[in-house]
Amino acid sequence: MSVARIGCADVGVEDVLNVIMRSAESTESGAGKIWVLPVEAVVRVSTGSTRCDPARGLIRRRA
Repeated sequence: MSVARIGCADVGVEDVLNVIMRSAESTESGAGKIWVLPVEAVVRVSTGSTRCDPARGLIRRRA
């Protein structure tokens, strides 16, 4: 079984779904499912930053 986890901003969901559907087009039963779920939090591993705008992803700090 293959699993792909893809995160994107809210405004990109439809485009990402369209690309996946075109790439994985199949008429076979059991070909897979796409789940679209909200992301409640994002934590940057390298910095521990949790500043996030769900529509845009992590907010970068300005130097």
